Amino acid sequence: MLRSTEVFDRVCKALFGETYDAVAAKELHVRRDTVRHWSTGRRGVPPEIWLKLHNIASAQALRVTTAIHEIEETLIAEGHMTVNHG
Repeated sequence: MLRSTEVFDRVCKALFGETYDAVAAKELHVRRDTVRHWSTGRRGVPPEIWLKLHNIASAQALRVTTAIHEIEETLIAEGHMTVNHG
C-alpha cells in the first residue's frame, strides 16, 4: 500500500501537473507551503482535503469521458472510425 504522501503527490501531479504546488494551493484554498508540508509528510493531509481532491478528480474524469465520447462521435460522423458492435 502506498503511503499517503505518495498518494497525495501522485494525485496532485495527475490533477494539477508535475509542478503542482501553486495550482493545488489555489484549487484547495490553502497556502503553497501547506501543500509542500503535505507532500513531504511534514503534516498529514486532512480528510476534507482528500474529499476536495476526490471531487476535483471526479469532475475531471467526467470532463475527460465526455471529451472522449465527443471525439469518437466526430470521428464516426466523419467516417474515420467505425462502431464495433462485437
